[in-house]
Amino acid sequence: MCSAKPGGRIVRGWPKTSQVYEVVDAGQAETDPIGRPIVHQSAVEQTTGEALFCDDIPPLKGELFSAAVLSKRAHARIVSVDLSAALSVPGVVNYVDHRDVPGKQRFGLIRADDEDFLAGDEVKYNGQLICCILATSADVARIAARAVVVDYEELPAILSLQEAVASKSFYDEYTAERRVGDVETAFRDAALVFDGEMTVGGQQHFYAEPQSCVCVPLEKGELDCYVSTQAQHTQQMAIVAALALPANRIKIHAKRIGGAFGGKESQAVRVSVPSAVAALKTGKSVRMILTIDEDMQMTGGRHPFLIKYKVACTESGKILALQCDFYQDAGAYVDISPAVLLHALSAIDGVYSIPNVHLKGYCCYTNLQPNTAFRGFGHPQGTVAIESIVQELATRLNLPPLQVREINMYRSGDVSLYNVPIIDNALERCMAECSSMSDYINRVAQVETFNRNNRWRKRGLALTPCKFTLPYDIGFLNQAGALVLVYTDGSVLLTFGGVEMGQGLYTKMAQVASRELQLPLEKIHISETSTASVANATVTGGSSTTETCGMAVLNACQIIRRRLEPYREAEPTATWETWVSSAYLDRVCLSASGFYTPDVVYEYDWKTQTGRLGNYFVFGAACSEVEIDCLTGEHAILRTDIMMDIGKSLNPAIDIGQVEGAFVQGCGLYTMEELRFSDTGALQTCHAGSYKIPAYNDIPAEFNVALLRNSGNRSTIYSSKGVGEPPLLLAASVFLAIKDAIGKNREQTGLSAVFRLDSPSTVERIRLACGDLLVAGGASAAE
Repeated sequence: MCSAKPGGRIVRGWPKTSQVYEVVDAGQAETDPIGRPIVHQSAVEQTTGEALFCDDIPPLKGELFSAAVLSKRAHARIVSVDLSAALSVPGVVNYVDHRDVPGKQRFGLIRADDEDFLAGDEVKYNGQLICCILATSADVARIAARAVVVDYEELPAILSLQEAVASKSFYDEYTAERRVGDVETAFRDAALVFDGEMTVGGQQHFYAEPQSCVCVPLEKGELDCYVSTQAQHTQQMAIVAALALPANRIKIHAKRIGGAFGGKESQAVRVSVPSAVAALKTGKSVRMILTIDEDMQMTGGRHPFLIKYKVACTESGKILALQCDFYQDAGAYVDISPAVLLHALSAIDGVYSIPNVHLKGYCCYTNLQPNTAFRGFGHPQGTVAIESIVQELATRLNLPPLQVREINMYRSGDVSLYNVPIIDNALERCMAECSSMSDYINRVAQVETFNRNNRWRKRGLALTPCKFTLPYDIGFLNQAGALVLVYTDGSVLLTFGGVEMGQGLYTKMAQVASRELQLPLEKIHISETSTASVANATVTGGSSTTETCGMAVLNACQIIRRRLEPYREAEPTATWETWVSSAYLDRVCLSASGFYTPDVVYEYDWKTQTGRLGNYFVFGAACSEVEIDCLTGEHAILRTDIMMDIGKSLNPAIDIGQVEGAFVQGCGLYTMEELRFSDTGALQTCHAGSYKIPAYNDIPAEFNVALLRNSGNRSTIYSSKGVGEPPLLLAASVFLAIKDAIGKNREQTGLSAVFRLDSPSTVERIRLACGDLLVAGGASAAE
């Protein structure tokens, strides 16, 4: 599959893939699309370029284009802003700065008044928005923005997580702690105690469509805002606060957005609010579309973490105690960091039952971009840490890693670290079936043979599980609304409080409506998501939107069905169109609003450490094999096998696509995507030329995905489970396979197989960790 010659690029063969899922029951109606691999409704349009996004909206007459003026200092007082040169550029019409904001100047999701909409007296990170130039074209606006002269008075800056930890630069009010059992006694009595630390680097969202907004002013203070956001209610409330207008004047629209991954929740405010302020000031439509460079400089991404750990275990590998300190780089503002920190703590048990635990989490202030939600929401950092710990434990005890995992694994009837019961054996089944489908036992022997026969090429193999808690642990977020409109020709217009981000939400909701109304999919259309149709919608994310919006759509469709039932009974052989027409003539309402919230909402109180963190788990397991070149640090993923428990899949084609996409995004996080900053706090990896995400040659050469059979979930829509985030955690198998391969090389070199490897495992880190004589000091650098 790959060449074994060292010192050159690893040559991959033709890719192989398989996708295995459970087919629907033979008795299911042919017209019922639930459980079938229906093609994504926008697949053709997105492939051909016909799909419409924010910047595809035709410009209105007199429309203005907005360009951002960003801070060039990490921390400074703004002494003055000279706009004269910019305003003299032909085509420049106006500008907006903090003085143009008529309402509140600051916003925050967790901490009130956290961050300026537009910086006034002080900037806290390189890339913070100071003002916007408005011109008759985007090019003119950007040229003029570069002509703005800002005079700064430098202030002390903290430019790394390590600096923040050393200086105890914490948001103290968000320090978190969790205690279970007695770690001190366990450490005193254990057969083996060891400690260590690792860092997990940040990650850019790198969505296909950058932050974008078009604001159109109407009469009486009304604004139609077309925003590339996954959180329409958040954007609406931020604009309302900034403009001091009621929410019924501000409408947020989106047909679809080109990816988000968490980055278009709070951070979209940095585009939507300045655009709305500019539209209100000028009375003109205002368009603000960031470039990739601008987007990456203005917005944060996944939180970097430093995790220090201490572990106690028995000689057989049973973990007795775990003590962890988490240091999270929140950035220059709080944003949503405390919630991410808490979920990272909640993920540190992985799938393992650990009787004694002491966790502390610190939310660190740095003068870098404020980090925010990202697919996985703290779980990727916690998961790779615990899996690295388990692998280190196995290495220290000279035990097979899979054996150690199985010894410590949760069993049915156990209760997790945050009080969620394990109510079925899906975890054990995922592990067993992944081991079987990957032929794990035989391949361990094959990898050992390869490594004995190749000095400078080594292979590694790792089988790791994942556990992801759903839904939201904050009660009010677990709600959704939907609106179904039936027209007299029988066609149906459907809308709900979830945004199509490429994840196939519109397709799945049309499937739900199709089943409940007993209509072909062609009869159902979804035009857009808008605050004018469904108010107060929860952010689309958290792997929960299909669950909540699906139940709201189901509720609305069932209302319509009940209203039409008398006409069905009176004319059972008639058509849908006849029943609809008859109901209309009888003055029966053919529109219905649906709503959903779970019967039981579980919440966890982080301060008192009481309650229950969620309702159910999504489990999975992945086995990955890699090959590394010990002379160059290059690696290739030879094969990955994934067994994923997502209950009863609503659409296997879309769900398997989510599994594959999330896994590959996780590979980017753990192996290649690296953020680098200058000594002035400027992000240097801020475009596609310097920031590398996985490409064709970075995915597994053989990629097999299977959905666990005979699984279900009684509390959700048609017994499905959330799928968007959990598979990302399984990319830890690639990171640990790389570490396994490095360890084999170190053993052959005469170095310890116990060593530190930080994430991402870039070519530099792999090369240094191999630690041979060609890299002076390589071993000590790795350790």
